[in-house]
Amino acid sequence: MRHDDPLPTKLEELEGLTAPQRRGRQFEQLVAELFARAGFDVVTNARAAHPRQTDVHASDHREAYLIEAKWRTARIGSADVEGVRARLRQQPNHVVGVIVTMGPVSEQALRAIESDRGRVIVILDHSEVRRLVEGSSDLRRLLRLKRTQLVVHGRASGTPPLAFASSPRDLREPLSLVPPDGSVLPWILGSSDYLDSCWCLSIADIDWVTAAGAGVTLDLDVPVTSLDELKEVIDQLQALSWIGPEASWTIQQADATWSGFGPDGLLAAIARRQDRYAELDRAHHREMLVFADSCPGGWYTLLADLDASSDWVQRVDMSLQLVGVPDDLGELTRLRERLAIVQRGFFRPRTERSVHSHWLPEPIEVTPVAWVVEHDADNPRDPHWACGIAFANPLAGEDGDWPALVREESLVIASLRSWHPLSAPRGRYVLERLEWAHSSDATLVRAIADW
Repeated sequence: MRHDDPLPTKLEELEGLTAPQRRGRQFEQLVAELFARAGFDVVTNARAAHPRQTDVHASDHREAYLIEAKWRTARIGSADVEGVRARLRQQPNHVVGVIVTMGPVSEQALRAIESDRGRVIVILDHSEVRRLVEGSSDLRRLLRLKRTQLVVHGRASGTPPLAFASSPRDLREPLSLVPPDGSVLPWILGSSDYLDSCWCLSIADIDWVTAAGAGVTLDLDVPVTSLDELKEVIDQLQALSWIGPEASWTIQQADATWSGFGPDGLLAAIARRQDRYAELDRAHHREMLVFADSCPGGWYTLLADLDASSDWVQRVDMSLQLVGVPDDLGELTRLRERLAIVQRGFFRPRTERSVHSHWLPEPIEVTPVAWVVEHDADNPRDPHWACGIAFANPLAGEDGDWPALVREESLVIASLRSWHPLSAPRGRYVLERLEWAHSSDATLVRAIADW
């Protein structure tokens, strides 16, 4: 919400009005403004349901809504629902009825909506109106969730998250970080800054195909305003098999960076913010989350701007890097539906190589402070294998044609070119090569080490 947004003031003024008719007319105008701001073409006092008049009609090329705005002390009842349903009978089948109310809603009204879903009617109550006015809720996302709640779950109240389903990638255990003492770390703490960058163990090279070209980018704005909604996004990406145990993440503060793997580690880091801050001398008012993983046809990054002292999430940007425009957009359609993304997205051709690579002139010996471990219970030789190592950055402060993250005095998390059992650590490890790739919002860096 902008600091000079007039809508919250208008709502306060309406609450002070005692003339019901005047308040009702002005409330209709406020509701019309909410739908106009969401990108709909809005008509007030519409004759769409002739001969009966409707408060507001809102539509675009995909959706249409017949809206009744009511501000009164009496409860919304079954008669109000039937009134909207009668107007809908004069409309095409895709038009959805909406009752926007600042008053109470009776159980009879909810049952009337649930018992006849031939024409969809949803209710936006006073608390939802306030969140829309304050800018902490997205109208299109709210309407979509309301419709799903009614059509799929048969309930006219509440806005539950979309159903979560376990994906095949969830069956694999997450990667773990194991220091020399054999304990398991939830994350590794390094010193860094807001670099919008993340260490990862692999980068999918979308140029590694027979056809010419450098792939395409699809950038999406994910409607998230709270940590709970961000956690739901992670859950939904898991359900789509877009997150696996090798997913990389980092949370950046002004002088600190926490890095780890997998969705469980990320959610633990979000929930245990105070535990993380206990390791710091001071904490900045914001922190930045960078998350990356592979997806069908390429890879993606999530960049989230988080408030450091509350559950507020300022923004979440998703950037997909793909081999090309898919011939079947079904997977991306499911993604948009799961994450309630309503803004349009556009495929843009990439103009640079997908993955940049740099071999060091001479391998640099490094000392692990932790191993990245994959658990394979079916391996008869050893169930725990070191697939990566973490070590102090030997390139800190050096000039080079590589991302800023490589020059930071922080920890490097590198993949091991040759794995070994965790129970048999090697006496010498060397850093050999660097790879990096850019999305629209973030930079992934892969260090490759060996022994």
